Amino acid sequence: MISYVPVFLIVVTLLILFLFLGVSEVLKKEAEEANRIYSTQVMKLIDQSLSAIDQSIINEIIADHSSIRDFFTPQQEINPLFQTYGASLELNNLVLKHAIIDSIYLYRNSDQAILSKNRFIPLSEFGDKEFLQAQLTGDVSLQSWSGSRQYVEFSSQTEPISVITLVRSVILFSGEEGKIVTNVKITALQKILQDLFDSGISYAELVDGEGNVILSRNGSELERAKQKPTEMYLSDIHSPITNWHLRSGVEAGKVYYFISNFSYIWLIIGLSIVALGVIWIVYITRRNYRPVELMINQIQSLSFKISQKLATYTGGNQLSFIENAVENLIEESNKFQQRHEENIVFRKKYFFKRPWKVRERSHLSNGRTK
Repeated sequence: MISYVPVFLIVVTLLILFLFLGVSEVLKKEAEEANRIYSTQVMKLIDQSLSAIDQSIINEIIADHSSIRDFFTPQQEINPLFQTYGASLELNNLVLKHAIIDSIYLYRNSDQAILSKNRFIPLSEFGDKEFLQAQLTGDVSLQSWSGSRQYVEFSSQTEPISVITLVRSVILFSGEEGKIVTNVKITALQKILQDLFDSGISYAELVDGEGNVILSRNGSELERAKQKPTEMYLSDIHSPITNWHLRSGVEAGKVYYFISNFSYIWLIIGLSIVALGVIWIVYITRRNYRPVELMINQIQSLSFKISQKLATYTGGNQLSFIENAVENLIEESNKFQQRHEENIVFRKKYFFKRPWKVRERSHLSNGRTK
């Protein structure tokens, strides 16, 4: 007879496996939620830092006694050199106030002059003139912070600096007077990510609205981050201020997602085995039940024959059939009891008569021999 024990052990083992898979799935979701919350806080910190810079620039534009504002609307009674020098000091103070700023420069429409914290030159001699001209002609219009780009201030500068840029128009009573261009160092933002994601098991990267990687937690990971598929991330946080995305996840992402997918593979295999186990149990049950079924069929056949005999006396009435069956059963029981009592009397008589017959036979045989 085929046993149910192997099927039972397999099903119990799979149920335990499903329990562990369920626990691992809960832990995975908890890890994703924790990563999402942490990444949201990091994105808020970056947004606050960039928003603070933007707000400081706006305050300088609208302030009544701002040297930067006076640079765009020079007064005749004040020496232009003093106005330019005062605006340069204001730019330097902004850089000192916000450590992540790399450089700020002003562009004045009236004479196409450029003022930075380092120099005052015409636009034609400025190293970043191509970017600025694209903003002036409207070929490229920045509504918020740009993606990563290469900034060169001096024409003789051999190594460009990776920055993100914010361009604000200076609009006064007479209309647009010029531009204020602010550049933030990519390395400064990288340091923020390194400090907040200072772990060997996690990574983070900023991506602009077009999907280009702006920076990664580690500069050496930038090329690898550009090739990382979206589904490898645990969280993808969007910033409404910069239109950037902060993507973060587990450093050993491939192993993590292999384990996750592996659990689903086990789940599918387990469900398949359970289905096979059900089929196996049905097969074993039918096979083991066959002898019992044969016995039941024989009993039913015999009962049918008896019921047919009884039905001939009852005319097919079910109550009469039951009544006759009970009467026959009682009658058979009484006959059996009567026979049993007669057999007891017979056995007693036989038990007492047999010894006397044996003795008589022994006396007769002894007399003959004498």
